[in-house]
Amino acid sequence: MSGAPSRVINVSSSSYVGRQLDLGDLNFDRRRYFYFRAYSQSKLANILFTKELARRLKGTGVVTNAVDPGLVYTEINGRPNQSMICRFLDSTRSIIARTESQGAQTQLYLALSEEGGVESGSYYVNCRKERLWGNASDMNLAKKLWEVSCKNVQLAQEEMIPDAEENSSNANTTKRNARKNINTS
Repeated sequence: MSGAPSRVINVSSSSYVGRQLDLGDLNFDRRRYFYFRAYSQSKLANILFTKELARRLKGTGVVTNAVDPGLVYTEINGRPNQSMICRFLDSTRSIIARTESQGAQTQLYLALSEEGGVESGSYYVNCRKERLWGNASDMNLAKKLWEVSCKNVQLAQEEMIPDAEENSSNANTTKRNARKNINTS
């Protein structure tokens, strides 16, 4: 793949824990929209996207990981009609939140350190790989999300990142069939 070696870093959050994805209604068109639920589901989707991208790019020299920067003091919640939890977090964030510089440390670690370019498809917090909880490790869900996303953005087949495992499996089948043909000739 051109552009390798490269690193892709997706920002997530621990708010993904315990969330479910409704693949038939990712945009909350058929259900009531709640800011924190949408935010949390998007962070779960970022992790699943990262895992599927890592699987598809395996062996290409492109490494992709997800990070949780922690609660960072930014203007993300500076909007009207916030949920109660957002208003609470907003009132306490200047006391407990990290600075933007502190929040960026794990992204910088993955982008710049030698260790950050080794493993792909993982989730990092405070510059350390962390275990994923719940359905964030569900590779079937990750693949389904990938497929739904490609369909939703109307990605043409030739624009898609090929499935490395399927290509490898097909190549191995072709090699086995070629050997069989040679042996039977």
